[in-house]
Amino acid sequence: MQQKIISKDAAQRIRLSVCVIGRNEATHLPACINSLRQLDILDVGYETIFVDSASTDNSVLIAQGGFDKVLCLRASQLLNAGAARNVGTLHAQGDWVLYLDGDMELAPEILVDIDELIRSGKTSDGLCGFTENVYPDGSRDLIYFRGNFAGYKCRMFGGAVLLPRVKVLEAGNWSCALYAYEESELYSRLLRCEVNVLWYDHRMVEHKTPKVALKHKILGAVVPFRSYLGKKFYGAGQVTRFTLNNGNFIDFVRLKPHAYLMLLSIVVAIAATPWLSWVAGGLPILTFLVFTIFQGIRSAVNYSCWIVQLVFGFWRLNPSFYPIVDQILIGTDQAAIDQDCLG
Repeated sequence: MQQKIISKDAAQRIRLSVCVIGRNEATHLPACINSLRQLDILDVGYETIFVDSASTDNSVLIAQGGFDKVLCLRASQLLNAGAARNVGTLHAQGDWVLYLDGDMELAPEILVDIDELIRSGKTSDGLCGFTENVYPDGSRDLIYFRGNFAGYKCRMFGGAVLLPRVKVLEAGNWSCALYAYEESELYSRLLRCEVNVLWYDHRMVEHKTPKVALKHKILGAVVPFRSYLGKKFYGAGQVTRFTLNNGNFIDFVRLKPHAYLMLLSIVVAIAATPWLSWVAGGLPILTFLVFTIFQGIRSAVNYSCWIVQLVFGFWRLNPSFYPIVDQILIGTDQAAIDQDCLG
């Protein structure tokens, strides 16, 4: 194989590392790779890293054709997004790390914001923007995070975010133990390090994702077996126990207070049952109605389902897990990806 020819000046200092994670993303990776080529117009040194979570398709071959470095993790039932991002962060060289998933495409609208941040040199700042879900039937849905306002420190972010690498490491890096809510858990620690992750009202990524029917969403949110969420179903319980053990539970609750308020109403109702039986049913119902009025019925239902997930997942935490890197591959000539797509 030929060594990959990088158009960027090899002597240019790397300011930005793009860390893309995925498992069996062969269908989406070519589009992801093509979208990253937009970064050339920024005229800053950057590198691209793909962290593969034991794919069984040809994701690694495709990634070699489009990324500077490919990190192959050893297969384990405990692998998760946070573990892959943890490894990618350790291997990154840039001042900032742009985290994406393999089924995402970087949107051009966010490029100016990324460029301005990198040129500012403020390595305690990060940024995030809208994720636009794109479904197989061609429909689209712009994802909003409640409480995020343009130009202000965001209340939460998802899998697409630009963060200062030194601050991620200072905060303890991404957790390797969580199946879900790894972004909010990390953010609860980043806030202690006075990181300013600003929200921009710009589209940041397109996210290719399946469309789940409403009945499957409801069943999958309360029944762990064959849930569309997979092992993410257990994330609420994992992150609750993890933050309790880690000492950042209160910081995490500040980011997701409503679910815990719903839980508190149920706990208080159960505790009060011997003396005030009407409270047992009244307080949780009242809490649900308040959330419905101010947050909407969908949010109220989500908070209720979250409690079920917390109960099931509380004992599913393996805090000692750390992924093993089996291979580190250097990118190859672009012809590899073209040949694979044709074949």
